[in-house]
Amino acid sequence: MPNAIETAVQYNEAFYEEAWRRMRLFPPESLPWWPVIRALADAAPDRLEVGPGLFPRLPLAGTHVVELSAVALQTLETHGAIAHHGPLQEQGLAASIDLVGIFEVLEHVPDDVDLVRELARITRPGGHLMLSVPLGMKYYNAYDRFMGHVRRYEPNELRTKIESAGYVLERFEVRASSPREPVASLMVWLMIHAPNFSVWMLRDVMLPMAKYMRINWQDASQWERGTRNATDCSAIFRRAAPSPA
Repeated sequence: MPNAIETAVQYNEAFYEEAWRRMRLFPPESLPWWPVIRALADAAPDRLEVGPGLFPRLPLAGTHVVELSAVALQTLETHGAIAHHGPLQEQGLAASIDLVGIFEVLEHVPDDVDLVRELARITRPGGHLMLSVPLGMKYYNAYDRFMGHVRRYEPNELRTKIESAGYVLERFEVRASSPREPVASLMVWLMIHAPNFSVWMLRDVMLPMAKYMRINWQDASQWERGTRNATDCSAIFRRAAPSPA
């Protein structure tokens, strides 16, 4: 018998595929992270985003996109993305990427260490990795289970896993935007019993409102204090040069 997390992940493969059928592409320039992402992307000829669904953060034209959803991938490709269907580890990409984006994905992956190792392999020395994840297992709730989250990251766990693969933290931002109980359980109920309403709320209310969110980037030296009690984090890491043999 699969455990509860395995069941959630299996169920939500179908959930996400159906969700993308109901959604339209939401442009990355409408989100508050865009000024920083645009600056990174402008300096990065070779770019990759992993698992964006229909909410990409990197500019699509000319960006490699690795995605499990055939529905989402077809739309991304029509907007100029270079499409790769399936897990990243199966793509055999060259070690030539200047900017990697992976947003709200790592928390879904049982073997995140293996995935991060592959991200590091394909990132050029001096290139960047930008990610976002939920923080704090003490906040894990019905919404996390329903969405197929294997974990919420403890701040030092996240930093250690990424830096152990060969990256160095440059800057980060934190928020307290994850749903808490009982709102989390209400959101799950709506997604199950009123999917059209849930899609409308996300597509036409919540995402358009996100552009008004204030993002406060902090230096890596503020990590321990800055991440304390945060529920959500975005971070930018630089790929360090490999140590000489």
